[in-house]
Amino acid sequence: MKMKKTLILFYCLILIGVKLNAQTYNLYAWGNNSYGQLGDGSTTSTKSSKCIGSGANWTIVTAGANHIVAINSNGELYAWGSNGSGQLGDGTTTDRKTPIRIGSAINWTAVSAGESYTIALNSSGEMYAWGDNSSGQLGDGTTINRTTPTQIGSSYIWKSVSCGSIHNLAISTAGYLYGWGDNSFGQLGDGSTTSYNSPTKIGTNTWRAFSCGAFHSVGINATGGLRACGYNAFGQLGIGSTTNTTSRTPVGSSTNWVSVSCGDNHTIAINSSGEMWAMGNNGNGQLGIGNTSSMSSPTKIGSSTDWSSVSAGRSHTLALNSAGKLYAWGLNSYGQLGDGTYSDRNSPTRIGLATNWKFISPGSNRSHNFVVVQQFEWTGTANFTSTSNWSIGYVPGSSDSVIILSGTLTVNQTTSL
Repeated sequence: MKMKKTLILFYCLILIGVKLNAQTYNLYAWGNNSYGQLGDGSTTSTKSSKCIGSGANWTIVTAGANHIVAINSNGELYAWGSNGSGQLGDGTTTDRKTPIRIGSAINWTAVSAGESYTIALNSSGEMYAWGDNSSGQLGDGTTINRTTPTQIGSSYIWKSVSCGSIHNLAISTAGYLYGWGDNSFGQLGDGSTTSYNSPTKIGTNTWRAFSCGAFHSVGINATGGLRACGYNAFGQLGIGSTTNTTSRTPVGSSTNWVSVSCGDNHTIAINSSGEMWAMGNNGNGQLGIGNTSSMSSPTKIGSSTDWSSVSAGRSHTLALNSAGKLYAWGLNSYGQLGDGTYSDRNSPTRIGLATNWKFISPGSNRSHNFVVVQQFEWTGTANFTSTSNWSIGYVPGSSDSVIILSGTLTVNQTTSL
């Protein structure tokens, strides 16, 4: 009986037949559920985390405005939530309250959700898109919505893709940048405000990474330099002004950037020294610099030099350090920072006691569902004698977030559960 209580405490941690040295990725959700985006079979919102699709071994999750798309360890694709534009990809426009498998493919490797559309890559480097296409954001050469995955840019082998609200940037395996969708603010970076309904090559330089915000984009080029384009009313491009730019404009002169993440109107980047820098809108303290003043140039966040990853949401930010500790700051009106309050934070605030956080990723720029993925690792099957310091991370609110937490559970018998 004691063992059963322990299992409930850890939110569907173990269900049945745990295998030696197995790993399981469990998905948790909470918050607004008006479209069934929590995936629990209802439309009832909740502040308590729920285990979604237990045993599915989730590895990747992304959130759109009101829909969720996830990939499991078998390479299968699942989706749920709002489906008014066909963004779930199941061939209908019917909302789904529980995860529904999309197609029969087992080779999906990456997925990114825009506001009401989805783009995914498979292991062959093929790209597929579906959902809202009113701005040509699916890239299929039309502005017709698609309710099933439609292959995009078959002439290329794709490495990565990032979805903004209604624009996208993708990098091919050759390192070249392609953009399509809305370009009203020059967020595609081709020097114009012309929108495109199919992947269009942006310049001839090669790139390591790109991140799309609501209407701005920031990337890291092959030499480690930071470049930005698009909407800049809050200084989110970091170019020292609040003027929009349609070309990929240098952000300072540093060439040691290793990662970047764009929120709605703010940008956070980490350099090779483990320092974290922020720019853009800071109305809710989402820059983490100890105040609420917006910045048009990169501003260092604190004095730490051990930051390892960062993800910017609509008006809040999440980050991990090299010790696996989770920090959050910014808007907290929905409790999305996970610190047990509804108070905004303007500097990095430690969330929980766990030191085994592995991966964080924001969803779209909206306030509705909340998703957590945990990775559990154990060394046998049976009764638990000790557990590592697990913590459920209540993070998103005004924008979705995804967290993967890793840890170890120790057992002392080999009896099947």
